[in-house]
Amino acid sequence: MKKLKKELTMDDFYIKEYVPWDNIEEVMGKRRYKKFLKWMFGQTTYKEGVYVYDLERYLRGCPDFQF
Repeated sequence: MKKLKKELTMDDFYIKEYVPWDNIEEVMGKRRYKKFLKWMFGQTTYKEGVYVYDLERYLRGCPDFQF
């Protein structure tokens, strides 16, 4: 498996009250974005993007909320 090149931080993303989906995909790239979507499964989101808090949790390596 190829190692991902750099650690991402919140400074890499365009942030409003949420982080737009297209910005997340652009910054993460397709492979990392696919892993992020799997992690986000079951999370509450905006139609336009994700809560800043959820992206921060993902970048810190926190576990997803599994029921």
